Amino acid sequence: LIAVNDNASLAIEQMAREIRLGTNFTVPTPSQLNFINAFGQTVSYSLNGASEALERKVNLDSFEPITGGNVKIKRLIFTLDGALAADNKQPRITVRLSVGSASPRLEGFLTNLQTTLSARELDS
Repeated sequence: LIAVNDNASLAIEQMAREIRLGTNFTVPTPSQLNFINAFGQTVSYSLNGASEALERKVNLDSFEPITGGNVKIKRLIFTLDGALAADNKQPRITVRLSVGSASPRLEGFLTNLQTTLSARELDS
């Protein structure tokens, strides 16, 4: 369980670093976040329901998992607030996920993680 939580925490930290420097955020579905990163690339984070993995896609590449095989993401929800330039709010993204182990012995144990991030670039 510790390894699962560590892996999920690292995945959230990876997302957080990229999101903080991002712009043009959209949430087409509750389990997908799209934005432009600091390098001008279109980035998507999403839950793959079949493999229960957190995945990342850059531009037109295919989605690649960013969580380990021992981790099962049972739920991923992105909440976006302040996405419009005219709303006088800084974009804020809340990431909530429920994480479990791929081990059958630990199947019933879930950890809920949540973080809220704001973009560094100010709305103009």
